[in-house]
Amino acid sequence: MRVPTGGDPWTINVGQYWLNEKDPYENRHAASLRHVFDLSDLEKSGFMYQTGQSGLVWSRRYRDMSEDWAAVKYRALQMNPGAFASELIINPK
Repeated sequence: MRVPTGGDPWTINVGQYWLNEKDPYENRHAASLRHVFDLSDLEKSGFMYQTGQSGLVWSRRYRDMSEDWAAVKYRALQMNPGAFASELIINPK
């Protein structure tokens, strides 16, 4: 899947291009994970993965964030969400 993205090696939205190639301004490398931390209120922080929740190609969660990543959108990164979908408690023996 290819999506147009902005950025270059000197911007926050990093992208790598090679001027000696056929399509010199085509990004060939980009940030796979972006984080934005709001230090005044960490509950307002955000993140986005390039491919999605799973980096495994055969997973149904692969590429589930790619459109939002290309649009430079973020998902909430909350330390204390209102409700958890699941919880795992590990008790060592």
